Amino acid sequence: MKPILVTGKFKHTENETWYTFTTIRPYIVNCRAYTICDHINIKRGDVDQWRRMYRAEHNRKFYIVGFLYTYTHYGVERGGLK
Repeated sequence: MKPILVTGKFKHTENETWYTFTTIRPYIVNCRAYTICDHINIKRGDVDQWRRMYRAEHNRKFYIVGFLYTYTHYGVERGGLK
């Protein structure tokens, strides 16, 4: 499986388990891509091993490299990024 590269805006919350990024778009050089996902939550532990996120970075755009996966939430299959 190959990683993907997306952009998203960091949304600071007080959640101790997840970091939230919104307006998820695939990163394509010299192209303004459409939003493919309203938001993603990424486990803090997965992000913190690379860098910590801070309140002052609220609404800052980030480039996120990750692997797609699926999971079931209340009987509905969803996609995620790890």
